[in-house]
Amino acid sequence: MPYISIHASQKMTDAQRLDIKAELGRIIEVIGKTEKGLMVDFGDGRSMYLAGEGAVKMAFLEMRVLGKIAEESRKSFVARTAEMMSRVLGMDESKLYINILEVNQWGTGGFLKIKEE
Repeated sequence: MPYISIHASQKMTDAQRLDIKAELGRIIEVIGKTEKGLMVDFGDGRSMYLAGEGAVKMAFLEMRVLGKIAEESRKSFVARTAEMMSRVLGMDESKLYINILEVNQWGTGGFLKIKEE
């Protein structure tokens, strides 16, 4: 189950949240995952500063995923996500930062899943 957390400086409309959620559900297919297990957490209207500047549309997206992802798949995820976020939120791609955390343990439903290398 990928978990994607999005922190954005601007307020998002419900339509923007739904568009982002749906598009992320398609984009994560490049890493071998599906929307069925995707959890998306939105935090918008945040006080954010980049290079000392506020009042600019910016966002930080973090994805946590169980197991390793091939480098080409990570690159594709980042490129497609940046384009989508820029289009949906009307922001410059250079103001979006993406972090991918590959974890080897994940708890769900009261059970611990361990992904061995």
